[in-house]
Amino acid sequence: MPATSRRTVVRTAAWSVPAVAVTAAAPARAASASPTITVVTSRGTQSDGVGALVLSLDPAPTSTPVPSATYDDTGATSGAFTPAGTSGTAALYTLEFSTTTTPTPTTITATVTVPGYGVTSATITMGLAGSLDATFADPLLNSSVLGIAATPAGSLLTAGTFFSAGSPARSQRRVARVTSGGALDTTLADPGLDSSANTAVPQADGKVVIGGIFTVVGGQSLNVLARLNADGTVDPSFAAPQPNGFVSAVTLLADGRMLVAGDFTTVHGTPRKKLCRLNADGTLDTSFADPGLDAVTLSVALQPDGKVLAGGASTKAGPSGAARAKLARFNADGTLDSSFADPGLDGSVNSIVVQSDGKIVVGGSFLTAGTSARARLARFNTDGTLDTSFADPGLDRNVLGIALQPDGKILAAGAFANAQGVARGRLARFDADGSLDRTFGDPALQGNAQKLLLGPGGTVYVGGLFTRVGRTSTPRSRLARIHL
Repeated sequence: MPATSRRTVVRTAAWSVPAVAVTAAAPARAASASPTITVVTSRGTQSDGVGALVLSLDPAPTSTPVPSATYDDTGATSGAFTPAGTSGTAALYTLEFSTTTTPTPTTITATVTVPGYGVTSATITMGLAGSLDATFADPLLNSSVLGIAATPAGSLLTAGTFFSAGSPARSQRRVARVTSGGALDTTLADPGLDSSANTAVPQADGKVVIGGIFTVVGGQSLNVLARLNADGTVDPSFAAPQPNGFVSAVTLLADGRMLVAGDFTTVHGTPRKKLCRLNADGTLDTSFADPGLDAVTLSVALQPDGKVLAGGASTKAGPSGAARAKLARFNADGTLDSSFADPGLDGSVNSIVVQSDGKIVVGGSFLTAGTSARARLARFNTDGTLDTSFADPGLDRNVLGIALQPDGKILAAGAFANAQGVARGRLARFDADGSLDRTFGDPALQGNAQKLLLGPGGTVYVGGLFTRVGRTSTPRSRLARIHL
């Protein structure tokens, strides 16, 4: 990817199924003459036998209730029951389940009782891995999705080049919020960006940090980085950082500060080459040094120890210009981590994920790492040396996004049509050793995939340029949910 590219892919999310009790307990709830329980949506996947129901309890209880669930499949048991947001006066909850039945049934019927709310049931279709989850509707975004993030309320935040969404089409310029069912959330105002947003990252308080190549937000002159209130209006309390080049990625830290990556050389008029750290109010965090990268940064990942991985097109980093081909690691203060070797990649890094064991998976446009063939996907040890136990994935075109499943399998999205000689239209899954996972079918996305986000119930959200999914060529405009 050339250094002037404005595409970017950031971050992932994962889910697990912890055991919970399912004995009945009546929750406290707001006064209502007729409390109700309904199934909002459901999903499941045959390959791993997991799924989820999203339930609406109206009015919202004042504490998380404990449901009782039964299944027509004797191998099915309940997992987590967790809050998933709100809808009007109702609270949404996700009930996850799994089955040990082999082979996994094609459908599983669940009956759920919540004391004080009544009983509801649903039959869940257990989809094939790699197939479209038809329960997630077509959001009708009219141009590409470059970023996806989960909001605290359980919806999806998307960023891209689109300027309308939904049916009937509504003006929604470059940032949109989509419900768990795929519908446009019209409670988010049109933010009015005049050009692309590469990323939109929700904060815990509902505010949204946006970055891209825009220069106007909501009629105000705001250059490439801004913050929106939860309703989509401009947050005036966020100091305009005014980077002098576009923003590719934003990563929020636990303390409210944020890492910002892109193609800039100054922020707030202070030298910061391609990567900086801002305080929660948008002012420059001067305790994070100028990283001295010599070309665009497209992706950032934060390690548990506070060190920062930066991937992109750079070949040098730090004040002395140390060789770091496309991937570098910095200490928590922004100084170059000299213990991390030069990875020797011959093409750009577009996405980074860190495994639980500390190993680093990167995707991009490269073909080799040092002297070893690694076509667009590679894994490195914690010291930056190539992990030779991870095979060459043999992808025929660029990787733009990566997601790491809890079981260690790796999802890759991009422009490719084949992986290790097997048809995989823009989305493929690999085992932990780099071999192609052939249990994950060909999703046949008709257009590039640029962003991945793991969802509940064994699914993954995919955003990009595509307009149709699967061999049946089902319409899905730039955002779809796929069974895992």
